[in-house]
Amino acid sequence: MNPNWGVVSKQDGAMAPQLATASDWRNLFPMGIPTIAPQDAFSAVLLYHKDESVIEEYASQPFVADFLDDLFEQDARLAQPKAEARQLLIHGFDASIGTCLILDHPRTHTIFFTHAALAQKQAQLLWNQLARSNRLDWLPSFRFLPAAPAGNAETYDWLYRWIPFAEYDQDQAIQGNIQEIVRALAPKGLAFVAGPESIPALVANLSVQILCGEKCADLQPFHLHRSILPKSQLNPRLHIWCLQKV
Repeated sequence: MNPNWGVVSKQDGAMAPQLATASDWRNLFPMGIPTIAPQDAFSAVLLYHKDESVIEEYASQPFVADFLDDLFEQDARLAQPKAEARQLLIHGFDASIGTCLILDHPRTHTIFFTHAALAQKQAQLLWNQLARSNRLDWLPSFRFLPAAPAGNAETYDWLYRWIPFAEYDQDQAIQGNIQEIVRALAPKGLAFVAGPESIPALVANLSVQILCGEKCADLQPFHLHRSILPKSQLNPRLHIWCLQKV
């Protein structure tokens, strides 16, 4: 086994517990790895029903993240800001963290998560990807944190934010999210916000402009999914908005 994996076997074949090393995936969690029951870790998968049931929140995230990944290649307005981004924030996209990362050269990635098992799985996938490409020295550029700290004063020039479905009817919560996003953006910074149809009205008097917006049920990745499961339904209020700080 590769020594960088930090794995040691006892004579009886059981895996010996190891302390985190400089190249251990556990170091992606500077506040400590989340406490997760084994059954929760192994069941951290996305499920899609065959009937008309509305797709669950985390299972909806890959459609949005895949759309954005395609958009960045197609929209010339986004190519240069993406290449120049140095401080990235991923907040709430727990099922699609890997798709949101930019791994062409070292950048600072801050990931706020709410689903611990999904976040741990994504962290392990990231470690594997860095290990395969001999980039384990990039590990200090990533930090997984359990929640956004109150009064966080950091600013970012590239930001992903998923607003929970449960807040869609809570105007005050949505406004708080939007104001937090605007504060977190550096000048000319870009935010990709998954949220309800009300967001354009909420940002009308703020220092951001909307570059584009789409209803997620109309996105190409979801259409491809429906070619396999034609009865699938997304939350009809789910949209993706691209905002730029002015």
